[in-house]
Amino acid sequence: MKKFSFMKKNLVLLLCFFVISVGNFCAWAADDAQRTNCKYLSFQSSDNEMGKITIYHIGHPDEPDTSYIEGDWLEFCDSDSLYVTATPKEGYQFSQWNDGDTSNIIGTSFGDFEQIVRSIPAGDSLRAVALFEPAKDTFRISIYPDDSNKGRTNNYFYGIVGQKIEKFAEANDGYEFDYWESIHGYSTDTIVGNDTLVHISKKRQYHVKPSYSSPTKRRWERSRCSA
Repeated sequence: MKKFSFMKKNLVLLLCFFVISVGNFCAWAADDAQRTNCKYLSFQSSDNEMGKITIYHIGHPDEPDTSYIEGDWLEFCDSDSLYVTATPKEGYQFSQWNDGDTSNIIGTSFGDFEQIVRSIPAGDSLRAVALFEPAKDTFRISIYPDDSNKGRTNNYFYGIVGQKIEKFAEANDGYEFDYWESIHGYSTDTIVGNDTLVHISKKRQYHVKPSYSSPTKRRWERSRCSA
């Protein structure tokens, strides 16, 4: 009797395990069946100093995917919901979506881009680059060292009239910063218009403190040499 009860219990457990396994398999199969017409997408910004890309996944329209790394490939199927934003930074604007070549435009708005993504054949891939550019009424400040052997600088800065110019310069060993120079004679601190700033460096001057010896010491050294 005890043996029968033990076998009955094991049979019930085995049946439960079978039911759960079949249920999980069916759920997996149903989910897999919905993932049709899949393709691969990659997103990136043309310049991270001008703007950034943000990915939003299925059922989470307000929660950006912070784990996504620009340039990585994502699988996108008909049953998926994927929303992408291209957000420009201050002084810049979104211009277009392209495939890495600015002459191959794949969309100029999110609506156009969504249509193109849906029309990609299954198994194909698309690399989408969001092109950012200076906003209207902004000016470019190019920034260079007077000699690359003397130091280095940031390459450029965009902004509007009156905005403070964010510039960086570092002199190489043996040189030190002297002054900034505007090729148009504009301010080197705030934006007036399109301009080029040059970082002027000069050779570092080292001040060596002279060493003096006392007359008594000099006389003692001379008498030592005579002996």
